[in-house]
Amino acid sequence: MAANNIVTVREVLREEIPPVTQFVLEMIRRVYNYEADPSIHFKILNMEEHYINPEDCTFLAAYDANNEIAGTIGVCRYDGRIASLQGCYDTGNTAELARCYVAERCRRMGVGSMLVQEAQRFCISRGYGSIYLHTHGHLPGALEFWLAQGFKVRLKEGDEKQTIHMDKYIGSLSSSGCGSLG
Repeated sequence: MAANNIVTVREVLREEIPPVTQFVLEMIRRVYNYEADPSIHFKILNMEEHYINPEDCTFLAAYDANNEIAGTIGVCRYDGRIASLQGCYDTGNTAELARCYVAERCRRMGVGSMLVQEAQRFCISRGYGSIYLHTHGHLPGALEFWLAQGFKVRLKEGDEKQTIHMDKYIGSLSSSGCGSLG
């Protein structure tokens, strides 16, 4: 658990799943301007099954001094589902960060960095050697934020979502099929 005088980051407890899910779905609506789609957001809609129960996964939330959700981030094992990244990652050794959102009232206060640091500590404790994530070029400040967290751009897709795949080396891992991590 990470804390400062304003925010505490901790793993989401089962009884916290409903408000955390609501927060994430509201952030998706605000950031991407669409409602939850069960075919895309099934991990969030089934958070206990996908993030809470598996020992190699977690979902973290940052809480402010009033115990209101300030931000979130999820960690799960990367599943190799992205065709353009086939062969780039060892799916047994790569974590995926997802659903990193910070409430507007808490931005530019280090909440996102705290969430990423705690997620990285979790990844190291579970023996992951690298971390994968994707972001989108149209999100203000997103690429700069992830670069500042030590992630490197792996691939920029030419799709309408402006998807940017990124990764970070965190342990003893041999080179991936797409070139050396780190």
